[in-house]
Amino acid sequence: MYLPPTAVTNLLKTLSTSFPKSRIVIYDAIVKDDIFGNVMCKNLENAGVNTEGLRAVSSLKDQENRVRDCGFNFSVRSCTMLQVYDNLLSGEQRRKANRIEMLDEMEEWNLIMGHYCFVVGDNFEEEGSTCSSSGD
Repeated sequence: MYLPPTAVTNLLKTLSTSFPKSRIVIYDAIVKDDIFGNVMCKNLENAGVNTEGLRAVSSLKDQENRVRDCGFNFSVRSCTMLQVYDNLLSGEQRRKANRIEMLDEMEEWNLIMGHYCFVVGDNFEEEGSTCSSSGD
């Protein structure tokens, strides 16, 4: 997330062409044009971090499109960390996570988790697989 957008594009394209039957898994930020995203960028900029790469992807769709445009275009799926927490973790896993880091407000937790995501892209077709994209 700290690389310039052209460097990310070049890296993803190089990986896609160098490894023609591969899957990429990306954990990245989504800098929405909201208070949380703007504060996140401002804090990073105050620390001397270039946020051009962060600002280039403001939605899951942007993340998916970047991966797809770089050659991982057979199947692309994405979800926010909030979606992972709400839908993929079991009740016991959520209770365990909650004991590790107690937050004063769930609103803060939702904001943080909604600004990070996983993106998975394949540049090959597995036998019996189908193409799908979450788009959300």
